[in-house]
Amino acid sequence: MGEVGVSVEAMDQEGVAMIAVTSTVLKGGEGKYFVSSAARGPLETVVYTNIPNIGMVAGFQRLYEGAATLDEDIVVLMHDDLEILEDGWADRIRSAMGEHTAIVGFGGAMGLGVEDIYKVPYRLEQLQRIDYYSNQIGWEIHGKQETGEREVAVVDGFLMAVRVEFLNQIGGWKRFPHNFHMYDIWLCLMARQLGWKVKMVGVECDHHGGGTSTSAEYLDYCREHGTTPEREHLEPHVTVYNEFRDLLPLRIG
Repeated sequence: MGEVGVSVEAMDQEGVAMIAVTSTVLKGGEGKYFVSSAARGPLETVVYTNIPNIGMVAGFQRLYEGAATLDEDIVVLMHDDLEILEDGWADRIRSAMGEHTAIVGFGGAMGLGVEDIYKVPYRLEQLQRIDYYSNQIGWEIHGKQETGEREVAVVDGFLMAVRVEFLNQIGGWKRFPHNFHMYDIWLCLMARQLGWKVKMVGVECDHHGGGTSTSAEYLDYCREHGTTPEREHLEPHVTVYNEFRDLLPLRIG
């Protein structure tokens, strides 16, 4: 069973209790960037050491069900390879997390799904993000730059600040039957379906990602669980396609 470790970086002083969490398969702990990025918040931190690997989604579920959300209003789910470069970023999340907002991220798209998504036979590409905005290093590779705040359709899972009230409403990821992919899209669409807003704030950051699907840990997980990287990628898309016919295609503005 994985272990949860707690380290206090700073106490919330704004009346909204927030905590930064990550699920990691790194044997050395929380990773190169997580604690320093949380300190720039500044926020307390909780790490779920995902060894043996039960999947990222299950790791986040453990964090939600455990100490990570105890007495918290907002839980900030972060990848362990995310480097946040801006001091005081937690206040920007607090400011964006209005009364009817469930999720705030650092990168988000104004739409999800092509216009003819349910008018032609299914293809994975039909679930593409539309007009992606961020202030991450290399933003021009991913889409457009946003240094302020905007309402979006979905956010990228490299950072998701989620209202615990909303997670309690849906039981976290209990209904999501997959391990690594599309958990962020699913969570945002669940929020939309229940009447919540989703936003992004243009905090300067660098997501040193891109290698998870080819990492030794990921390939080991697939072999041990009788699955393949291709299956892990494809099946969550089908779940989202089938579950959110009432919402897709989704556009903001």
